Amino acid sequence: MKLFTISASLDRELQPSPEMKDSVTAMEKIVGHNFKNKRLLEEALTHSSITYFPSYKRLAVLGDAALGLAMSNHLFLAYPNMDQCNFTELRSANVSRGKFACAAVKHGFYGCLRHRSPALDNEVREFAREVSIWNGKNEPTLVYDGAIQPSRVLAEIVEAVAAAVYIDLNFDLDKLWMPSWELELDALLQSTTGEAGSSAAPAEPAGAMPEAEVFVKLREVLSLTASQALRCQGLDSVGECLNDLASGGYLSPEGISFLTDLLERTRHHFLIFERALQAEDDLKVAKVAQEAGRVELEAIKARKAKLIEFDRQISDLERQISDLRQQRSAAASELEKDFEANKARLTAFAAGARRIQQLQCNKKTRQAEIILSEAKWLELKAALETFLPLTP
Repeated sequence: MKLFTISASLDRELQPSPEMKDSVTAMEKIVGHNFKNKRLLEEALTHSSITYFPSYKRLAVLGDAALGLAMSNHLFLAYPNMDQCNFTELRSANVSRGKFACAAVKHGFYGCLRHRSPALDNEVREFAREVSIWNGKNEPTLVYDGAIQPSRVLAEIVEAVAAAVYIDLNFDLDKLWMPSWELELDALLQSTTGEAGSSAAPAEPAGAMPEAEVFVKLREVLSLTASQALRCQGLDSVGECLNDLASGGYLSPEGISFLTDLLERTRHHFLIFERALQAEDDLKVAKVAQEAGRVELEAIKARKAKLIEFDRQISDLERQISDLRQQRSAAASELEKDFEANKARLTAFAAGARRIQQLQCNKKTRQAEIILSEAKWLELKAALETFLPLTP
């Protein structure tokens, strides 16, 4: 008994609509697969803004699962000694929205998409501009470091096209990883390994292995939190280790370029992080000073309350008015002296209140900067873990 069967409509040889014939043909050349059911590919290239034809959304769900399983199978078979932690991280690094979106930009997937959303053009154009840099041959080289929000549409197109291929191959996962389709998967691996067509594991060094101390030092730095790394100049240590690894021929040129750029971005965010931490320290000092001023102000308020009580007693106790007036006069004189003596402190208290209000207004921004710096640090750690071997 078969648990899964292929729908007859999916198994038939169907041609695309005339308006999508050129786009379907172009995509077949990109992925290296000649579709039997070209309507599948037409659906994979149709955005939800088109109301008269099914969109790629349903296929994208299947494609995400298929690519994830294909990558998992490949890593499992190619690296039998890889531990669970590195296996999971390596799979997640290669099967992600960012990697799919970059692959779509590189291979021109968006040019084949049918849609009616002008805003979508701007979104995709902006993403492509942000992730593209130019090498010495004036050819686009895609670099994605997670600093910008990946285009969801581009990633879903890749997933949907993968699903269309998967279905057209009668759900044969082995064929999905065949060279005819590996062109797309190759793009996913490229930005992680620095070499097209290679696996997602760190490449073997061209020369002798760097000294074991380099790896020990690097892993010690990577075990630190962002705050600890900032205080002990951890980024400088990372840079020194990368120089040693590059000198030993362990990193590919693309890997060196990627990690160097990511390291510089992290340095920039650490400068913001440092200012944010300093602002937090300033806020703590200001709060201590404010608390000290508050105690003094409360003492002054207490004396004023006592003066008011004297006024009430004068009204209620006419027979003691003479004595109470003398006491009031003495208390008023003392209060006036205290007020004059503490005028400077009251002025400083008001300034401190304004300073605290300003720091608290900026606190959300500082927290966001701290979180962003933490994220960049974690991203740097993840990238380094990807490029480095499990053991020296």
